[in-house]
Amino acid sequence: MGGRESPQLVKFMITFAQIDSIVKESIAGTEIFIVEIIISLGNNIIVRLDHPDGLLIDTCAYISQQIEAALDRDLEDYSLEVTSAGIGEPFKIKKQYEKIIGKKVELVLKNGGKIVDTLHSVEDDGITVLQSKSKYSKSALKKMSKEEREIAENEQNRPIKLTWEEIKSATEHISF
Repeated sequence: MGGRESPQLVKFMITFAQIDSIVKESIAGTEIFIVEIIISLGNNIIVRLDHPDGLLIDTCAYISQQIEAALDRDLEDYSLEVTSAGIGEPFKIKKQYEKIIGKKVELVLKNGGKIVDTLHSVEDDGITVLQSKSKYSKSALKKMSKEEREIAENEQNRPIKLTWEEIKSATEHISF
């Protein structure tokens, strides 16, 4: 048919590496950290960030502008959402745990257990929480001998070490 080929539309897929690089450049020299970057089919981009003291909406807007300036909508259309990691959302990275050392953490364990205690430390292989409550009721403690009561009371603030493999999910415990 006349020897002409129809022009093909060339689509460019926005990559994780592209967005990761733009965001890292935008947050360099700050305490802001990347929690996650999601790029779904259709170039729906979600960037979740955090900071030890929380993240201002103006900061999210600035980083969004930096990403938009680096991408070309004429080459590839996309949607973009830059947000702070939300309160009550499960932690995804180690820095989120580090942010709340000394505060209450709510852990759901893979064995079905649940722990709400103070996060004491974060290590490469897991975390340590301080057991804040005795497993004995006040009436049970009164019935114990002095030695038994001392042992039971020493269980409070006892460190409990958990590996990353034992933790199903974790969130900061918020109480009102």
